[in-house]
Amino acid sequence: MAKVKLSYGVHPLTLSKPYKLSFVTLTEISSVWVRVETEHGAVGWGEGVPLFGYSDETLEIVSTEVESLVGAIQGLDESEAWAIIDSAVTVSPMALSAVATALDMTAIVIPGHIRFPLVIPLSTDDESEVLLAACRQGLQDGFKHFKVKVGRDVQKDIAARRLLENGDILPPWVSIRYDANQAYSVDEAIAFCNGASVGSNVYWLEQPLHRDDWNGMARLCSLTDFPLMLDESIYTEEHVRRAQQIGCAAIKLKLAKHSGVNACVRLARLADEIGLKVIMGNGVSTDIGNVAEAQVVHLCADFMCPGAECNGYNKMLEHMIYRSLSVDQGDLVFFRERVAMEQPIPFLSGGEAAE
Repeated sequence: MAKVKLSYGVHPLTLSKPYKLSFVTLTEISSVWVRVETEHGAVGWGEGVPLFGYSDETLEIVSTEVESLVGAIQGLDESEAWAIIDSAVTVSPMALSAVATALDMTAIVIPGHIRFPLVIPLSTDDESEVLLAACRQGLQDGFKHFKVKVGRDVQKDIAARRLLENGDILPPWVSIRYDANQAYSVDEAIAFCNGASVGSNVYWLEQPLHRDDWNGMARLCSLTDFPLMLDESIYTEEHVRRAQQIGCAAIKLKLAKHSGVNACVRLARLADEIGLKVIMGNGVSTDIGNVAEAQVVHLCADFMCPGAECNGYNKMLEHMIYRSLSVDQGDLVFFRERVAMEQPIPFLSGGEAAE
């Protein structure tokens, strides 16, 4: 087996415009990146982008854990490195994912051309005129899947539902989904779900309750027919099975929560086998994370729900590695042959190699 050499660091990036979630409005992020190179010259990249509130992982926690993991496997052969990763106990799933993904990507043969539809993010925190203008622009740009961030004001969220689902703004052939990012109480979630009739083009309400409130989610599933999805709650096989058992319709997987591309594919296939819909992608990521997630979508194309959320790269003013990763007519577009012509941006913040 080939021995591995790793480097890592932290790089800040500015968003092209503010990204509104229920608990924060983002204007910048920090990528904790990992690069793995084997002695045969194969290179792989991974990353974690901490978002405190989504989970308890801070930038300090993720970067410290990455440093520890890199130190533990530096110079080992690949099988020894995977043995350490598979047995690692860490307070940072993101750190573990960053290292594992970079290792996975040294062995994955990326298809020459990847293309699949993405969602476009909207927010009910915007005034109606701004929300409607964003819908019109999204349709003009070719998007067929619309994701609406809710959770700051349930009455405003319900009003937005009625506006968007009446068919006058978004045609019936596009899909609509909602994401509360853990912001609702059970009563607020019920009010949202019952606030309007569910259109045939509505996918689900994502993560309405706190990630640890499984009892609340079970109660909510029993009280509404509105399809419900879990994201922040889903890390392990046990979580996937539990989501199905309490009556959820779908789960979302983000590579940053799971131990590499192959582990993520296994979870996705399990979810499909037990009857859950699966969506993939991290809207708070860079091109490093989204290109790796694109491999999961490609490997699970036979069942993955359309409108992937691997769109964090499209929110950034600059790309880290994959400069040619783009959006065309609402689709993620990636050409492998262009990667060799691209150069990573200089890692100016915390970019020293871990030797």
